[in-house]
Amino acid sequence: MEKFTVKVPGLDFKLSSNQFYQIREIADADAPSGYKEKSISKHPLPGIEENFVVPYDVRTTTWNTGFYPTSACFNSETAENRDNTIKEINKHLVPIISKMVTGDITDYSPKSDTLFDNFIPLNGNGFGDNKTEYKIKGNNIFDTKDPLKFLALYWGLINGDIAPPGQQGNPKYKGIPYVLEDKRKTSTVNEDQSFLKTKAMSKVFTILEESKKGEKEFLQNILTYLGLDIKLSVTKDKTVISSISGWMSVENGENASDFNSAYKEFSDQEGRERLHTYIDLIKYIKSGKIAIERKEIFIDGVSLGMDKKQAANKIYADKELYKKFLSID
Repeated sequence: MEKFTVKVPGLDFKLSSNQFYQIREIADADAPSGYKEKSISKHPLPGIEENFVVPYDVRTTTWNTGFYPTSACFNSETAENRDNTIKEINKHLVPIISKMVTGDITDYSPKSDTLFDNFIPLNGNGFGDNKTEYKIKGNNIFDTKDPLKFLALYWGLINGDIAPPGQQGNPKYKGIPYVLEDKRKTSTVNEDQSFLKTKAMSKVFTILEESKKGEKEFLQNILTYLGLDIKLSVTKDKTVISSISGWMSVENGENASDFNSAYKEFSDQEGRERLHTYIDLIKYIKSGKIAIERKEIFIDGVSLGMDKKQAANKIYADKELYKKFLSID
């Protein structure tokens, strides 16, 4: 994609293409002390993220995409800023995105409800997949050379899901849990990725070298939780190390970051019990001991939603439900 920069409507910030940005979680001054110490704003749940969604204006029942002059996001902008942003967006971004979706990406009326309701974002076809690389989550890196990643950040900023760079202390953005970081002004992306991977692999080496059954099971559970299909009990250590190292090198280092977060989150006794709840939940679903109806997870007629990780946390948090869960076997 060609190099271009646009002022994000409603913000004192210009978003550039062909550049690396990273989402960082903002510490909440009103959060419990334990959260503050970890510089986070809410209970960390590795692997659970938020989707980018298309901005929508309820008052006018129109899609507030920033692609047309009467978008609500331009209400506080000067005519010059508005026109310059639209000019750059329509010149560099809209023609590319329009080829990726079925429907008129510039139509903001209810006629486009089907198009935008399903624009979650942003896989190669413009529809459907909840790809983790497009999630709003701490440490997620976006290379805006990819037009879909540029669009994700553009809409995320318009929606107020992310604060612009350097604004985490601004009262204007109080309550927003994430801030965008300009990677040109901090350490390089490669340095960050290398550090995260080294930190993660050191934990893997330690566990494999010690060969303690409980620790190896803990490592297995983390890998299963994060979606890496490898069986430690029947795989040689060299192969395990090679597989995990390769897995941590993809997705802009995001897998290494997720591993470190999960390791920290589940390292104490309570965390390991919560992690084991997820592992058992998957096992019971596969064996049919826990029912799935219309993609929702049910225990004793109680719906726990469709997300298995969130369902496991709900089970563990509810004492009565957890007792029932433990008695399934």
